[in-house]
Amino acid sequence: MFDDQEFISDQNQFELKENVESIKLIKSKERVQNHGEVFTPKWMVQKMLAEPAIQAKLQDLHATFLEPSAGEGAFLVEILHQKLNYVDQTASKTNWPKQALWALMSIYGIELLQDNLIKARTAMMEVVINHYQAVMQKKLTSSTDFYKAVKFVIQTNIVQGNTLEYTNKEGQLIGL
Repeated sequence: MFDDQEFISDQNQFELKENVESIKLIKSKERVQNHGEVFTPKWMVQKMLAEPAIQAKLQDLHATFLEPSAGEGAFLVEILHQKLNYVDQTASKTNWPKQALWALMSIYGIELLQDNLIKARTAMMEVVINHYQAVMQKKLTSSTDFYKAVKFVIQTNIVQGNTLEYTNKEGQLIGL
């Protein structure tokens, strides 16, 4: 995903797709015991984000969100999706990339496990690509400045670390 892999699509018409939900709440008993890893189902994420105060913040592109235990990105993806829905409705086509980047730059996440981190980053990239292609009605390629900026922001804002100890895998302070 983050090795300049392109999303291949033979579509001429792009439509906004629904986020795919993982139905597994646990990966293994060992991961639950060792890391306390239990995933939040999409319906619960949506219900929690439906609170009026949170909805108001989702429509503020500069309001920041931090997910201290990101997992595979259920909250990150839904927050990004809802923020981009707002951008889709309010921004012109010319202004859309800039507004979408503001929305993306306001979202931060920390995840302990490498496999979850990769899935969260990949899912976020897919949300941006999906919205971009639906709005712009053209393929987003890895050679564009917008793609490169999105990739950079996701890699910078969604990091591996231990939130309880405020450290990354090298034992240094988490830098967000």
